[in-house]
Amino acid sequence: MSTYITVLPASTKVGKEAIRLLLASPANPTIRGIYRDTSKAPDEYTSHPNFNAVKGDVATEEGLDFSNSDAVLYAKQTANNVKGALKKSGVERLVVLSGLGSHNDHGIGFVRLNHYTDKILKDSVPEVTILQSTHFQEEFEYMFQMPLGDPPTISSWIAPMDFKIPIVSLRDVGEVCSNSLLSKLESPGPQVLKIFGPRAYSSIDLRDMFEVTTDNKVELGLAQGEDLKAFFRQILPEHCIPDFMEMIESSLPGGLIAKEYEVDENTVTGKVEMLEVFRELGDKYGCSK
Repeated sequence: MSTYITVLPASTKVGKEAIRLLLASPANPTIRGIYRDTSKAPDEYTSHPNFNAVKGDVATEEGLDFSNSDAVLYAKQTANNVKGALKKSGVERLVVLSGLGSHNDHGIGFVRLNHYTDKILKDSVPEVTILQSTHFQEEFEYMFQMPLGDPPTISSWIAPMDFKIPIVSLRDVGEVCSNSLLSKLESPGPQVLKIFGPRAYSSIDLRDMFEVTTDNKVELGLAQGEDLKAFFRQILPEHCIPDFMEMIESSLPGGLIAKEYEVDENTVTGKVEMLEVFRELGDKYGCSK
């Protein structure tokens, strides 16, 4: 019998990638994607016989139907309504996408929401896997979107410039989600795994890869303090900035998130190199050499 998997919210970047991999899996699972707006479901998914897009809302619990689901992927930072729906539906396996350092209840900024979600959902079903992801490689897309200026300059928040972070691609996170949804836990949960990229990257590495991708020599600026706040103001509401600043500071030397960068027996290491992601971004924005 085909495994029945529900992905919620299906419109997130990780949700999309997990669905893509699940639909291509030889395990041939049936996928239910829950969307606030089902028109956001990509045609490549809705045309697949094993995919069904349904309307649902995490905030109100409306449409959170997990019936017949063997496993659920949850990739959002609110949990109370989801726990109730899981309990009603008798789901056996839950995969929660969380953030590195989420076992802390302070000093991690925006990741603190993951802490509360993990705490609420860790015993909601018999098998729970909590995936603590580090920063995504795709977060640095802004380097290809912003004017280089004169002299040509790119900015990075990773400081000092030789400090390295095991940044991971969305594709690798999606693959770990997919594999976890299809695999039974060998021992009672919750299981907590860290997800890293194949190696760690510094701001110097980012500059070098940008130069290789674009065939442009650029200077490297470090966005910190007020400069970083000014950058966040372009993309975030003002009330969110303190939590994002604390998350970034926690990801740098001495921070609680940075203390988790060591690989251990509970670390899954991905395969996608950041240069590959940069080349894709260079093609997307027409600046590849």
